[in-house]
Amino acid sequence: MASLLQKKTAYTPAYVNLVSLLYHCLLLPVGDPNYDKYWRLIDRMLLKYVPTKEEIETLRENLSEFDSFSRADKFMLEMSNVPRYDKRLKALSFTKTFNDRITEIRPAIEDITSSCHELLMSDKLRKLLEVILAFGNIMNRGLRGNAFGFKLSSLNRIIDTKSTTDNEMTLLHYLVQMLEAKFPDVLTLETDLPHINNACKVDLVELEKEFREIKRELANIKEELDYHKANPSDEESDNFVAAVEEFALHSAITVREMDHFFRDMKEQFFKALHYFGEDPKGKDQSPMKFFGVFSKFLKSLSEAHIHLITMRRKKEEEEKRKKDEEQRKVDTLKRRKARQQARLSLMASTSEGGGASDDLEGNLDELIARLQSGEPWNNYHGKKRNRRASSGSTLSKVWMQVSRERMDTPDGNGIQQDEVS
Repeated sequence: MASLLQKKTAYTPAYVNLVSLLYHCLLLPVGDPNYDKYWRLIDRMLLKYVPTKEEIETLRENLSEFDSFSRADKFMLEMSNVPRYDKRLKALSFTKTFNDRITEIRPAIEDITSSCHELLMSDKLRKLLEVILAFGNIMNRGLRGNAFGFKLSSLNRIIDTKSTTDNEMTLLHYLVQMLEAKFPDVLTLETDLPHINNACKVDLVELEKEFREIKRELANIKEELDYHKANPSDEESDNFVAAVEEFALHSAITVREMDHFFRDMKEQFFKALHYFGEDPKGKDQSPMKFFGVFSKFLKSLSEAHIHLITMRRKKEEEEKRKKDEEQRKVDTLKRRKARQQARLSLMASTSEGGGASDDLEGNLDELIARLQSGEPWNNYHGKKRNRRASSGSTLSKVWMQVSRERMDTPDGNGIQQDEVS
């Protein structure tokens, strides 16, 4: 049979399979070992499909056809027999989500409170703001100099003020250079403000909204408990009061604690706004905006510092490269001059020991004499080779020296004409 609840046609098989689990879970105490296991199977969609008064009436009018009811219809009819079913379901849902919701809220409150305290107590931040104010007064001398302060909104404009001589440099780079020279500790300001980056992500409006919702739902649980205490169930297995009462007591303590933290957080936040010259009552004042100014500036300050270090390293490497290149040129010239000197010395020693023409003339005379005397030819060839080797050794050395100098020239085309001459 089709479901009598036509507008509930979005039921899924998984939803229908939870019928008995949900019923038993609603009657189990929180401490029961099966409680958490059952509840993890309950989808949030159950709250969406709570039967209305009209739907319950429709089901009860057709009780004669109960055997042909769909599983969803039977489930809805069974749930309608649970006193204040929808309120119980919401109360039990709250008990399962309460700790997770508090766990999300608590760190956000702590981040804002801690960030306010860190900003107010940081000596490095005060020194940084003093230096920035001095920079501004120097730049605006004769116009708006001698200012006693500046708006936080103008803090990050330093990043956009570029140098007129170097496009890579901004006023922030010059500020970092000055801090390196005079106040190096200020460059470690980020260590004074460890919670800033998280605090600037907190949406205070949503945080307050969520906390109000938690307090409202806890009040509903207390109201539901009061009702069931005043109107106890006749069913012995109905353990709703026992299941929820202990939770309500502990959660009330937690909420009171969180409420105190929440009020302290807002007080510290307004104090920080006032300290830095901001209007605590301003409509656009929020942790995201206020802490975001400091978070962005700290990031830019760190990036500018790293950029300066990188530029210096590149400059040092370039200077070293040029110095090494110049040294290589000097060494090459020294080697070239030494080889030229050696070549000239070899040529001078060759001219002192007699030229090749003298050797040739002597060889001819000896050949004629041997032919006339009939001296063996083989002996002559042996001596001839020795003389050739001896007479050619000096020239060979000169030629090898010239060849090496050609290889040493920068263009590889040989020694320049003026060097040879």
